[in-house]
Amino acid sequence: MTDADALQLPGYRHIPGHNARPDCSFLQSVASRAADQTTDASASGNIAWCYGIRLFNEHYYWESHEVLETVWSRALPNSRERHLLQLVIHLANARLKQRMQRPAAVLRLQQMAQVLCERAYTHDKTLMGIDQQQLQRVLDSLAVDGKPELIVLDFQKL
Repeated sequence: MTDADALQLPGYRHIPGHNARPDCSFLQSVASRAADQTTDASASGNIAWCYGIRLFNEHYYWESHEVLETVWSRALPNSRERHLLQLVIHLANARLKQRMQRPAAVLRLQQMAQVLCERAYTHDKTLMGIDQQQLQRVLDSLAVDGKPELIVLDFQKL
């Protein structure tokens, strides 16, 4: 179990326009624990990164986006890590748009995420614990109704 696994999950999944905006103080406190600089090498110890992925996998898409924005902001401009973070944020937003029944927005986000995937995985096929092929399956699952693919963090490959 990681530190991110021990953190509580929010009381409910926020869907803008459908339920009340939650108190973000807990999410902000987790985001503030992000590494000073987001790097591939520090990903396994970056609690905000790991918790953001956990939120995504537990279908807390709006909340995942909130936490991962801080991690994204701490990546170097135009870095592979920054592209990957933007991609995962787009994936969370796309899943949220699916819940909101906005297929045109899902398609637009999927297309933007695909470009970011190509930018993030220019050298290695694993970045910040995520394998490119596995992430491609998550991207592809946006176009399919049914159970969404999860993002698997595997720090053994780092």
